[in-house]
Amino acid sequence: MELYTDPINIKESFAYSRELMSHQIEAIESLNKYFNLSGKKNVQQNGLLVMPTGSGKTFTAVNWLLNSGVVYGYRILWLAHRQELIDQTNNEFRNQAPSLAKHGINKLRIIPISGMHLKMSQASRYDINICSISSVANKYGYRFIRRLLGAPGLEKLIVVIDEAHHAVSPSYQKVLKRITQLNPNRILLGLTATPTRMQDYDRKRLFDMFNVTVNVENNIGNTKGYIYEVTLKNLLISGFLANPIYKKIETNIAGEIEYLITEDDEAFFNKFGELSEKLKDQIAKSSSRNKIIVKQYLDNKNKYGKTIIFAVNQNHCRALCEEFRSAGIKCDYVISDKSGAQETIREFKENKFEVLINVQILTEGSDIPDVETVFLTRQTNSDSLLMQMIGRGLRGPSAGGTKEVNIIDFHDTWDKFSFWLNPEQVVIEATEEKTQLVKEKDSNYNEGIIGRKSEYTPWDIYIKLYNSMKANVISKEFDEVLPVGWYSVLNENGEDVNVLVYEDTLYGFKEIEKFKEKFIKGKVNAKVVISICFNKAITKPKENEVRLILDKLYEDGEMPIYYTFEERALLDPKIIAAKMNRLFVKDEDKEEWLKEVFESTPLLKELYKLFYVFKKTVFNACKLRRDAEIKSEDAREEYKIVDNMYDLEELLDEVLEENIFLNKDNLLSIEWSDTVVKSWLALCCRWTMEDEEGIYKIYVNKLMSSPQVDREVIKYLIYHELLHKNGYFKHDDKFRELEWKYPNSEELDGFMDEMAIRYKLNIPNKEITDENEIADDVITEIVGETKLNSNDHILSKESDAQNTKKYKFCRNCGNKLPEDANFCDRCGNDTRY
Repeated sequence: MELYTDPINIKESFAYSRELMSHQIEAIESLNKYFNLSGKKNVQQNGLLVMPTGSGKTFTAVNWLLNSGVVYGYRILWLAHRQELIDQTNNEFRNQAPSLAKHGINKLRIIPISGMHLKMSQASRYDINICSISSVANKYGYRFIRRLLGAPGLEKLIVVIDEAHHAVSPSYQKVLKRITQLNPNRILLGLTATPTRMQDYDRKRLFDMFNVTVNVENNIGNTKGYIYEVTLKNLLISGFLANPIYKKIETNIAGEIEYLITEDDEAFFNKFGELSEKLKDQIAKSSSRNKIIVKQYLDNKNKYGKTIIFAVNQNHCRALCEEFRSAGIKCDYVISDKSGAQETIREFKENKFEVLINVQILTEGSDIPDVETVFLTRQTNSDSLLMQMIGRGLRGPSAGGTKEVNIIDFHDTWDKFSFWLNPEQVVIEATEEKTQLVKEKDSNYNEGIIGRKSEYTPWDIYIKLYNSMKANVISKEFDEVLPVGWYSVLNENGEDVNVLVYEDTLYGFKEIEKFKEKFIKGKVNAKVVISICFNKAITKPKENEVRLILDKLYEDGEMPIYYTFEERALLDPKIIAAKMNRLFVKDEDKEEWLKEVFESTPLLKELYKLFYVFKKTVFNACKLRRDAEIKSEDAREEYKIVDNMYDLEELLDEVLEENIFLNKDNLLSIEWSDTVVKSWLALCCRWTMEDEEGIYKIYVNKLMSSPQVDREVIKYLIYHELLHKNGYFKHDDKFRELEWKYPNSEELDGFMDEMAIRYKLNIPNKEITDENEIADDVITEIVGETKLNSNDHILSKESDAQNTKKYKFCRNCGNKLPEDANFCDRCGNDTRY
């Protein structure tokens, strides 16, 4: 049976048909220009790649790491903070691995490491290591960093931090410090969609980590100091992202449930910028509010179609799902406390139901490109979270997604959405109805008006409004906000900038055109032009964008070129490819025709910049989509067991001589087990009688009696059992401290944990049908049955003293837990297995 750690046979595998898009090609070219992969540059190289949610940053980074990093002999360490990111990245590396065939590489080893995959101790000899940061940073996993890197990683190493805005956290800093000690010349690549959505202090630390500030000072990378950046606006214009149709639903929560905000709730918000769990639960229980959400979907079911909903919390997920089901809508939900999340997501991808509700599981690392609608029912003060939620629906046709996506916002977050929409921080302010704040009796809140400027942010006002809200089922729908085109202009650095035009702002830009002679004559500034031309617009353009338009107007006497999304739709690469194939058969004729089309169409030059990028995109559109076919090979060695491979008495004496604090008093014997045992590698047994200290025996599993097991491994097992015999009964911190002092203990532990991966152990057990389960039971600390008398007490490498009830061990850190434990109380990993 094939283990998912088996090396990929590159020659017999086929990559999936996904091709690089123009912005991804530019990103890879920038990466190759930025990083020196010769291995001769004896300095740290750090850089930040900025690509928005939905732009394919994982796909792009993996392509570069394989075709540049691996090809040049670099070991790859990919760090991420969530389980879903490990799965997504592992799949991406496997799907693209066959591309290495053109470089003459025949095999590739990939290992995923997390609480739900393999352990750090099992990671050695792998080209690609995809790790959860918690698995690497915890006390158990941290020991094995050097072993993971191996000799190749100590020479050539690329460390990737996915969602790099998390990189300033202590766990990442701890791991990076250790890696840098081991390889001072390691390369550090950060991937993020949101490098600026942070507190000032953390943003400065992030920029220092990835040389952003230094790059700006020395004109390295782009003008912001990044390796490369593509904006959501540019991706929207190019057709890579779906055209977002934004609709604001104002819900008046008032009536049956009154939200009593306490000082603790306000203190929580002031500290964390989020509502407290108590308030979230009150919102979740609002049946009136939930009915508004469901009614919005029912009234627009044909339009909204496949929908992802972001709920307030887990209770809201459950309640809202029941509400949808009661209304006859096929619906399901995924939360961290519910098993089968990946299966539910797979069924949603396969269109087995229409609506999927979650809290945050789908914000990062989830690939569901054909989503038609995103419901935002949760309030957040995190721009990055808001970006990630909206980004779930933004895949455009060229990325296997939809032409348009509906963003339905049930909160006062339109200003946040516009902040998200344009990474250049173009703010499109939604009009708000003036609402009187009622001063509550015995309340310290001030009165104010929503819609006018005050010292409060929208969130301050929102939190204070809860004191006067009483629910009803009335909701107010605002007009949809729809982008219709864009102007292409240059900024002061000579860089291309696209100014998005919306349905309600198009009239204002036409007014500029209409009065251009007067504006030119008076050199009217942007602020005045906005007040004159956009006074009726719901969403006003930002002042600096209008200034760029006016700069072009005042310099040339003409407005910049305006492009429409309708025009772009007619230049869809698939449409051009279909026409090309109808007209020509030979590639050289096709290329000549494409060049004529490119040169004669200004919009194509605007979208693709370079002809070869346009040509590649059109030819890629001709290719049929094909799933990857990955062939792995069982690289495990045959395993040989011989009788009495080592003299255990001799090894016992060596261990005692080397560790004088241990003794063998009352140790009756040390011997090999009669047969191969599945449940332990070594154990210590104690027989006690009244008024006696006890008599001990140590057994070593016959499985370990092999020429492929070094004698130091056996000595380490004996040392472990002697610790038990000498009174260290529990695998507590003191025990681990002594155990890990044994010379080269991390390598010895790693060898034992890797045995089922390295060797064909073929341990018989009728209850085991999956070889992965055999691997887990060999290497995971689990108490097994023995043939000892019922009054025998067992102490083993796999057990603790004084514990007869069923238990299990955390696969991430080795912590012993009750059998029904859902999470490890030491490292926090999921232990529901």
